[in-house]
Amino acid sequence: MSSTPHVIQQAQARELLAQIDVPQILHKLFRDLAAGLAVQPAQQLVAFPKGAGDFINYLGVLAEDGVYGVKTSPYIVGEQGPLVTAWTLLMSMHNGQPLLLCDAHELTTARTAATTALAVDALAPLAARRLAIIGSGKVAPGALALRAKPAGLAAHQPVFTEPGQRQPRHPRAAHRPRPAPEHR
Repeated sequence: MSSTPHVIQQAQARELLAQIDVPQILHKLFRDLAAGLAVQPAQQLVAFPKGAGDFINYLGVLAEDGVYGVKTSPYIVGEQGPLVTAWTLLMSMHNGQPLLLCDAHELTTARTAATTALAVDALAPLAARRLAIIGSGKVAPGALALRAKPAGLAAHQPVFTEPGQRQPRHPRAAHRPRPAPEHR
C-alpha cells in the first residue's frame, strides 16, 4: 500500500503555525525526550563530492505519536551563491508510509523562537525587566512574543539600515566553506 504525503508549502505552513501553541508542543517534546519517549539523534552531514555542497539531516522519533521525522537541508554551491532550503518529511512508524512533506522554513523559525522563549521562561528571574535579544531576524521578536511570563519586559533588537551592515541570515548563507563536522 503506497500513499502520497500531504505537501505543505511555506505560506500554508505559516498559516497553520499561527493556529497552534508551538511552545506547548515543544515543552511536551522536551519532556518526552527526558522520559525516553522521543529520540533525537545527532545531525547527519552528507557532503557532496568536490565541495559542491551538502545536506544536513536532523532526525527524530515521537513514539507516542507513532511518527518518524527528518528535516533535510541542502546547501548547494552555485555561481550566484549557495542555495539553502529545508524540508521536513514525516513518516508513519506503524505502516512506514509518508504522512507529510512540509517546507521547513517557517517550522524552523517557529521552533527556534519557541525554544528560546521556553529557555527564557525557565531561566530568567521573574523580576527581570530587561532582555537582550541577540539577532535581528524573525526569530528574536518571535521569541519575545511567545514568552509565557508577564509582559513589561524591555527588549532591544538591533536594526541595520545600511545594506553593508546586514549580517547573513544563517551561517550557511555566508558564502564561506563549512567547517568539517568535528569542528561544529
